[in-house]
Parts: sequence; C-alpha cells; structure tokens
Amino acid sequence: MSADQFLTLAGRPTVRVERRYPHSIDKVWRAVTTPEHLGQWFPSLVDIDLFPGGSMRFGAHGTSAEQTGTVESVEPQRLLAFTWGADG
Repeated sequence: MSADQFLTLAGRPTVRVERRYPHSIDKVWRAVTTPEHLGQWFPSLVDIDLFPGGSMRFGAHGTSAEQTGTVESVEPQRLLAFTWGADG
C-alpha cells in the first residue's frame, strides 16, 4: 500500500511516505533507525542521533561528499521526520 503525499509544512516542501510491510513494526523500525540495518538497503552510510534536534550524517563521513540533516520528530515505531542536506 502506498499513501505518498506532497505537502507544505511551515512553508517548506514536505514529502510524507507511508508503507505497510509484512514484518513486525519492531523489525521495520530497526531497518530505518539503526546504522547496521540501514546499511542493508540505504544507498549510503547513515548515522542518526535518534532524538528531536539530533544530527544525521549521510554519505562518506568526514569528506566533501557528506551531507547532514536534523531529526525533527521521533515517535518510536511510528514516526521519524528529518531534514536532509539543503532541506534544513
């Protein structure tokens, strides 16, 4: 199932992506929030400080290819909202 939405939030373009998977919510949450599980499917390295205001680092860390973001909101096993690169 897909319920993607393109929105404006606080005057900024926002994408909301919602998916349903045949896995436990705990397994899916780990897949999107822990570096060792992200590494199995996400196309770059990711480090997350998993709390509102926490930092996110994407790509080759410590190089010019690195991009950063900020965790905007976390509701464990339900919601992860973040900025990425020039979004913030």
